[in-house]
Amino acid sequence: MRLDQPKARRWLRNPWMWIACFFILQFLGSLGVIRSLKVDLWDVYPALAFLLAGFGVSAALAGLGGRMRMTEGTVRWLPAVLYALFIFSLSHRSFSSVSASVNSDLFHPLEYWSFSLLLSWALEPLFEVRSMRSFSLAVLGIGLVYGIGDEIHQAFIPGRTPSLLDLALDMAGVAAGWGTFMVLRHLFRSTPQKRPILS
Repeated sequence: MRLDQPKARRWLRNPWMWIACFFILQFLGSLGVIRSLKVDLWDVYPALAFLLAGFGVSAALAGLGGRMRMTEGTVRWLPAVLYALFIFSLSHRSFSSVSASVNSDLFHPLEYWSFSLLLSWALEPLFEVRSMRSFSLAVLGIGLVYGIGDEIHQAFIPGRTPSLLDLALDMAGVAAGWGTFMVLRHLFRSTPQKRPILS
């Protein structure tokens, strides 16, 4: 069967397809971490549900293709919001009985790198209509506010405590996610191909 190359290129340049892949990889990676740390699945099923919801929504929007322009307005925020809920649901559990073989501090920058990447995509229109400075301040500012809120939230969870170190690691992840998005955006814009249907 001959591959429809123009259609394949459209799919490869469809941002919703990549976001769907991002969520399913996060889901599979989370299952690997759950298994290695012997975490009770019941403790993390809400978090996994948010990842699956992110995959489902993104895959559905990817399937719409050019029939609807779905990267404007509130729809563009759905991946970042669902991932923020994923982080919130994990912070709502203490996991006090889990003994990690690796430093659990590593999860903070990884989670916030992912959140910042999705947040940057949601806020990219600011880059177009205002400036890189406005865009960057918005990403880093929202990331900081969410990180502070996350630490305050943990103060009310038995077995969890707020930590300035955790907040610093969160912000390192936010900055890294912003930087990753800027690099990807530059690489995408520098290609001679047409812009994707959904941007």
